Amino acid sequence: MSMTTHMTMIDRIDNCIDEARMLTHSASPNPDAPGIIGCLEAMKGGLDRDPTEKSRLAGALGRLVMEDGAFMESHFGLEVLRLADDYAAMK
Repeated sequence: MSMTTHMTMIDRIDNCIDEARMLTHSASPNPDAPGIIGCLEAMKGGLDRDPTEKSRLAGALGRLVMEDGAFMESHFGLEVLRLADDYAAMK
């Protein structure tokens, strides 16, 4: 994988971590935000993991996002799901 691809994925993960952290401090905090942050941090530290492990992490993240239908359909929820798909598809 190229360094550019690594950096792009890291930037996307960092952006999602920042947004998820904001969810923990909102007026109605998302109870799954800490788990989402944990999965995102694990993904960031594991860009070179084998495809099976990437799929497991992406699946765990996807399940957390889908716990709440409204969150899943939100702009941020959809972005996290796209990120999880892209992470799982990385070679």
